[in-house]
Amino acid sequence: FPWLARVSPALCISAVEGAADERHDEVWALRRGEESGAKLRARHLQTGQVRHFEGEKGAERTVRVEFADGNVLYFEGEEGAQRMVRVESADGDVQHYLGERDAERTVRIEFADGEVQHYEGDH
Repeated sequence: FPWLARVSPALCISAVEGAADERHDEVWALRRGEESGAKLRARHLQTGQVRHFEGEKGAERTVRVEFADGNVLYFEGEEGAQRMVRVESADGDVQHYLGERDAERTVRIEFADGEVQHYEGDH
């Protein structure tokens, strides 16, 4: 998208990360002149998965992951300590989580039909 350079400091860095038989990612990052800055998002070319980032270069943290099937995961927390806080499924259901990284637990599910279920305790 050549026009992007005129309207945004973010440019697609088309360098492919990974060896020929491994992952291939298209990375969008802030760019100042010839110097790359913080990553904004990375798209896995084979699966279509898109990861969105916030933070300074070298300390980027994942804030959202979009899957090709329409599911979206949301994260909060500092780099290295992000925890999943919400999952939006393609069918419209939304699950909310609390807890520390790798120990998140479901606290509420909002179904597409309007039903809401609340959960307490560990499960």
